[in-house]
This record gives sequence, structure tokens and C-alpha cells, in this order.
Amino acid sequence: MKPIRKAHVAGTLLAVAGVAVSVGLGWSLLRIGIHGAPEGSGLPNILFVTLDGARADRLSVYGYGRETSPNIARVAKDGFAFSEAFTVATYSGPSYATIFTGLFPLQHGLIDNGLRLSDEVMPLAELLQHSRYRTAGFIGEAILGSETNLDRGFDTFELHQVPTHKHDEKSLENEVAGFRAAKRWLETWRGDSGDQPPQPFFLWLHVQQIHQSYDPPPPYDSIYMDVPHDAEVRGIDDFELRCASDVRKAFELGLLTEEMKSQVEALYDGEVRLVDDELGAIFDLLRQSGVYDDTIIVIVADHGEHFFEETEVDFGPGKFRHGRVYFDPVLRVPWILKPQAGAQLKGGQQPAVTASTVDMFPTVLDLLGLDKPSFLPGRSLMPWMKEPKQSGGEGSIYFQETPSKRFYSGLRTADWKLVRKVKRGQTTRWLFNLETDPGERANVESTNLEIADKLEQQLDEWLSQQSAVEPASLADMSEKMRQALRDAGYLRTEEEAGPEQ
Repeated sequence: MKPIRKAHVAGTLLAVAGVAVSVGLGWSLLRIGIHGAPEGSGLPNILFVTLDGARADRLSVYGYGRETSPNIARVAKDGFAFSEAFTVATYSGPSYATIFTGLFPLQHGLIDNGLRLSDEVMPLAELLQHSRYRTAGFIGEAILGSETNLDRGFDTFELHQVPTHKHDEKSLENEVAGFRAAKRWLETWRGDSGDQPPQPFFLWLHVQQIHQSYDPPPPYDSIYMDVPHDAEVRGIDDFELRCASDVRKAFELGLLTEEMKSQVEALYDGEVRLVDDELGAIFDLLRQSGVYDDTIIVIVADHGEHFFEETEVDFGPGKFRHGRVYFDPVLRVPWILKPQAGAQLKGGQQPAVTASTVDMFPTVLDLLGLDKPSFLPGRSLMPWMKEPKQSGGEGSIYFQETPSKRFYSGLRTADWKLVRKVKRGQTTRWLFNLETDPGERANVESTNLEIADKLEQQLDEWLSQQSAVEPASLADMSEKMRQALRDAGYLRTEEEAGPEQ
């Protein structure tokens, strides 16, 4: 398959229309649309796999000791594994909206779980739907459903809820329902075309299994370690090691033994292996169907997870979690990208570039042969896929979200990380020296005020350059979405109390 030529080449058009939005900082958002490809060249298929809550250091491709993900590693040999990739948000909704729009949360409007992607934004699925693609999405969590607007552009969009926190409902059949549905869709995709070449597909497979709680069904619950069901912790009635809430409580009270910590992590690794085995069946189907080479495969996480790393710092919601926790194990994400064969890129490498998930959208556009619109804040990583060891890949990583009416923002350089929270008009800052304290054990803001002030100025300059849409609010949320957030452990009474004063 030949690569699609750049948008300025005759035969491929990049149409842009401006939509003025007089909100906040005031900005214009451009909608993009592809109006056909040059005759004689095809469009590659795109498989997007999002691993909710996956830590990069728990995947085999990044050197983990357990072989948790051999199938993902096999895809990485045909593509690129970005080892310094970071998310823009620790909550799933804002993070996925950034991945599929190339915009930061303030720009796309989905600043907290359960809110809504701005109608002014065109997500990747909608762009591709207008470009002769058949589109399908299979998600494993209700908080990413149609109420968030993340379903826009999908011909098929199905929820196969993974019972994350319902331990009595765990079964292999329930766990793999989304994978099997996606596989069936792929099997019918080619057959539905008859004698005509099939339309290219864009398939989003959202994987929820790795997300807390860690409770894989047999045989994955004991693949790395036998974990008892009768563990006891003093002061916690009916303690269950597979329940994230119970584990968090025991950990924060200092009652979790080292053996228990190892068992919890073994359960997490079992979830990763289950996911990898199911993905392997989908990758094999692509190979057997003869479309693997002509398919772009993206594997990325929305955020990582904080286990039991020792630190003096507490961002507010506690530890052993990910939301509102800005340590590297949460911000760093796995990102594997296998390009289509026509891109003529040599895979099996780890590019020396600091990547942000805001770079995902422009990188995919580049693989499709389209120039990046100027309003997108990210950059294409194609130069580092062409020359993985080239210089210039360093840079500051920014993150921003507004979970539970708290405004978090921050930036990370090679040596420093600044995190800032604004709540009820009060500002809190955390500063980490990543060179001398890579484990981020101590907040050194008070002894490095000059550096903190300089980084905060850089952060404010970045924020001032963003254009904002009017975000939805918790008051606009339906009761159905509220319940989904409660079930997922994201919404609690304090956070539903109304606007903060």
C-alpha cells in the first residue's frame, strides 16, 4: 500500500472551516475533513487499543521481568515503543478526549469524568467517518458512553461493561465480552463488502480490565502467584485483597504486609496477561486476514497506576490510586505505534523523544499523509520514527484537568516537576527534583522557591496560550452518569455537594 501524499499534493484536500467560540480566553477551533485520497492509493486501517490504568513498567516491551504482554511486544517489534510518553490527565474522560482530539482538556471541554466533549471539536472517529472509513467502538466502562460525546463518529458503538468493583460477578466470559465483540465485528467487516474492496476501518477497543480493582478471573488470578481469598487485616471487616478500597485503607493505615503488596501486584499482572492474550487473538485475525501490514496499530494507556511506592507527598485523595495523583508511575504511559507498511518506517525501536498523548492526533494525521493544522498544540512524532536517535526530542510535558472542582495543572522537564492545585481559591504547589529524587519522595518547593516560581511562570504562559471552550459542569450531568461514576469509584458525596466557594 502506498502512503497518502501530503495535503498540498493534488488529489488530497484538507478542508478547514473556522468556528468562533467567544468563551474564556476566546479562541477559534478549526474543523478538519479529508475529502478523498489520490486515485491509486489506499487508506490504511486503524486499530486503536486503549489500556485503562496500564503502567508502562509492567509491560514486557519495557523490560518487565514477568512476561505479561508477549503479544503487545510482538507488535512493538513491527513498530515503535515510546519509553518516555506521558498523559495529560489522570482521569479517563479528559485523557481519552485529548488522545482523540489532539487538544488539552481546557480546549476540548471534557475536564472531568462524566462531562461532555465540546460540540465544537471534531474527534478522530468523526474525521475518519467523513473519509470513507467504517468506524466502530467497543468500550468497557459506562463513564465513556454516549453522554460524554466520545461516541461521535462511530457507526457502531457498544458498551461491554467490565464489572471492575463487583467481585462476585467476575468470570472469564464477562471479562472478554468486549474483545470477542470487536473480533466478531472485524470478521464481518471484510465479508460485508462483497466483491468490492472493503472500506478501511477505524476500530477503538477500550480495555477496562487492568483498571482497579485487580480481580482477574481464573486462570489469570493465579498465573503469577497464588493469592488467598481469606486474608485478614486488623480493624477492617470482611477484608478482600482484590478490593481496591480495602487495600487502600489497609495501606494508608500501615497494615498491609509486604507479602500482601506482592500479591496485589501479581493480580494486576494477571489482568495485563489476560488482556494481552485477548489482544493476541485480534492481532492474529488481522494477520490471517492479510490486513495486518496495512493496519496502523496504536496501543496506549490513559494513565498509569500508583502502587505502594514510598513517598512523603499526598496530593489529597490518598495513595494506591491514579486519579489526582501526579507521580511518574501515573503520568508515564505505555505507547506502542505500529505504522502501516506503506509508511516505510523501520520498526522495533524506541525513539529518543519525550512524548505527550496530545501528540497522538497529529502523529496519526502524519501517518495518513496530512499536515497538522496549526491550532493543534501537539507535534507529530514521525521525525523520531524516521530517525529514532536524533536530538531535539526533549521538552516540557504539560498536564491539566479539573477533577471534582479542583484545578490541577503542572509541567515536567527532564530534571524537575511542578504540580499545582487550586481549590476554593487556595493554591498548593509541589516541586520534585527528578534528578536527585527520581522516586518523588519529597516536596522540595519550600527550599527551591526560585525554581518553583520560574516553572510556575512557564506553566502560566502555557495556560494563557490555550483557548478554552465552556466546559460542562457537574450540574449538567444525568443521574445515570452520576451512578456510573459512583460505581466506578470516581464520585463521592463531597464531590457532588455543588460549586465550591
